[in-house]
Amino acid sequence: WIWKPPSSTLRIANYTLPGVEGSEAAELSVIQFAPGEGGDIQSNINRWKLQFRSTAGGPVRSRVSTTTVAQLPTTITEINGEYMGMGAAWHHYNYTMLTAMLECEDGNIFLRLLGPAKTIDAHRDSWNQMLREITIVE
Repeated sequence: WIWKPPSSTLRIANYTLPGVEGSEAAELSVIQFAPGEGGDIQSNINRWKLQFRSTAGGPVRSRVSTTTVAQLPTTITEINGEYMGMGAAWHHYNYTMLTAMLECEDGNIFLRLLGPAKTIDAHRDSWNQMLREITIVE
């Protein structure tokens, strides 16, 4: 994974994950909101789902699970389909978004991995390893 400067002041970190088999790279962004900001889990999932549509042009389904990451309650979400972004005029077909929302007393932490499904699938094991190895430094 290649670190790159955060593209907005909300982001703590950005990483690029190399594309595979002619596929584009994916992007991992890390955001931490102040306590009480950033919205609740379901609102975020609903907003992310609206950024995608199915191959048939309809709404997408998300796969949601809960776990513990760095001793924090965490919600994992996966969404697949045509990524339309937030009001963007361009669309990316066969994209995947993986998110991990860590519920932290100092403000929730959001990890978002977005990119072509082929690239995300190639990096899925390292994503899972990262979640197992995260530690929170106070």
